[in-house]
Amino acid sequence: KSHFFMKKKQSCIFLGKKNCNFTDSAIKFLNKKFNVTSILTHNIIGEKKNLSKIKSDYLFSYSTKLIIPKEVFKRIKYGSFNFHNALPQYPGSGGNVLSIYNNDKFCGNTIHYLSENIDQGKIIFVEKYIMDKNFNIQDLLKFVSKKKLILFKYFIGKISDHNWIKKMEKKFSNEKWAKKVVKMKYINQLRQINLNMEKKDVDKIIKAFSFKKYKPYIIFKKNKFSLDKIWSTKF
Repeated sequence: KSHFFMKKKQSCIFLGKKNCNFTDSAIKFLNKKFNVTSILTHNIIGEKKNLSKIKSDYLFSYSTKLIIPKEVFKRIKYGSFNFHNALPQYPGSGGNVLSIYNNDKFCGNTIHYLSENIDQGKIIFVEKYIMDKNFNIQDLLKFVSKKKLILFKYFIGKISDHNWIKKMEKKFSNEKWAKKVVKMKYINQLRQINLNMEKKDVDKIIKAFSFKKYKPYIIFKKNKFSLDKIWSTKF
């Protein structure tokens, strides 16, 4: 008499962004291997969700600004991982913006263990890409997001291979987080265009910040004006 046993799926918590094609693709991929509980947010700083009852084999933070209480990690059996869409030199917010603003040679994605401190957990994997100098912020976000989804799928395929994970930790042990975590207050200050700026500096701000609600702005007579459209006039 033959007996067939179906291997029980492990469980995972997935933290992602609402109304995002990359998030949807990541969840669809996870469903093949895990029993997935998705917690989706609008990716707004200060947004809150009740995480007090979370308990799972894994936790994957893919795209969220939720602050995860440290007691949650104690209820995750095998590991809590974050997929940070920037290099370790830019922990926190706005890494892609700063990559363009600072005219970096490289951009990238970082996989690390979650910890109670934002983007300070032990680094597991760093993937670097040469920055296309013609990219504006919309181009870069799309490029890095596509690469992150590919990296996510690759990592999930290796998740049960603990020897591989330890090998990657060792391989990328020289990669260290910058000490100062970037906050949105700093990013928002960089968006300001002063009327006495040189053209090259204005162009840099436009290239780095012309995206959704994070647009360049000017202050005129103590009033703030968001620049939804910018014209270049030659005399």
